[in-house]
Amino acid sequence: MTPQDFNAWLDQLWFCDEDAAENLGVDVETIVRFRKEGAPHYIALACSAIERRLKPWQPRRRKARFVPRRRQLPAGQRVVHLSSFLPEGPRPQN
Repeated sequence: MTPQDFNAWLDQLWFCDEDAAENLGVDVETIVRFRKEGAPHYIALACSAIERRLKPWQPRRRKARFVPRRRQLPAGQRVVHLSSFLPEGPRPQN
């Protein structure tokens, strides 16, 4: 980022050196140097993010998938095959 571009960014956002330093996370002396010598690429990217009011990056959180737990049957109960509720006829082989 050239010194002209950096100064234009400051003017466009109406930032004084202190505001720019606070938003970019650097010292005021660094802002003065950027005004004279230009800013590195990562600062140019940060300037774009600030101008567009982007929030700091955070990893995406996946929604937890529901995995049903196996239910324990009370003592003495057993699983009944659904075919026992059907009318009489051939039953599936296990």
